[in-house]
Amino acid sequence: MSLKKLGIAIGILGMLSFLVLTTLAMYYYPGGTLHERGTIGYSFFTNFFSDLGRTVALNREDNSMSYFLFKSAMYSTGFSMLIFLLVVPFLFKNNVARVWSILALVAGIGAAFCYIGIAENPLNGSYWAHRFYVRTGFVAFLTCVIFYILAIRNDEIYPNRYANIMVVFSLVLLLQILIMLLGPRSWQSPAALWLQVVSQKIIVYGQIFCMLIQAFGAWRVVNKTQELNSFSS
Repeated sequence: MSLKKLGIAIGILGMLSFLVLTTLAMYYYPGGTLHERGTIGYSFFTNFFSDLGRTVALNREDNSMSYFLFKSAMYSTGFSMLIFLLVVPFLFKNNVARVWSILALVAGIGAAFCYIGIAENPLNGSYWAHRFYVRTGFVAFLTCVIFYILAIRNDEIYPNRYANIMVVFSLVLLLQILIMLLGPRSWQSPAALWLQVVSQKIIVYGQIFCMLIQAFGAWRVVNKTQELNSFSS
């Protein structure tokens, strides 16, 4: 396996591990939501992902297992995305596309750093730091996606359908960022909490599946490039 494919494979495994680890973290979460502290277990529509990373659950029970799994998920996502993005500039032959991909890498490094910051700053222990990393992470990833789109658009080999997928995703991500920054605060009412939680769930799962599609697309580009090189030789 080439280094390019190894980096892509690590990216795929990292995204899949996020799904597995956070699902397990939801299973082990003791309970409690922002408005109903006495609930049992994790509520998919009224608990944030960040609730999984609390050291103590909202019902005041120990949350060590969920915290460990969530922290592992964030580290896995951050490092695997970083490794995948390190490969991306080598997928492009066009110099302009390669410059855009390097800018995508820089923004991706910022997003990966924020994911680790989220893991290291539990919501119940470092609220302001946690909020900063969450908000900055979403904005950094949106920036990464925009640069990635421009890279694909400027390359002759990379299929534009992968850019089109990211255009749709970037619009949804922008809407989520606006809801996060300008929408009703989750503590104001149960309806506001539901809106913030659901929009977060949509964009986080959307990000995972978008990156999986891009990773499989990158794998196909590597195969296509290898075929062209062998044909020309």
